[in-house]
Amino acid sequence: RCESGWRNDPGENGFLGGAQFHPATWERARRHPDADWRNWYEQGWAVARWIEILRASGEDPGGTGGWPGCWN
Repeated sequence: RCESGWRNDPGENGFLGGAQFHPATWERARRHPDADWRNWYEQGWAVARWIEILRASGEDPGGTGGWPGCWN
């Protein structure tokens, strides 16, 4: 239920791109203010950056902190 199937635009679920970024998370992890969540390169960059943010905060990037909706 929480996976996009790596469709770049998974529909009207409120999350962005194939990696299913919450809009607030996208704001924190994106590469620059004009980064387009529909661009696969930008999504990949933001995933790497989000993992960096999680590690810096002491969270396990493989745990629920990255995409918590998948574990509810």
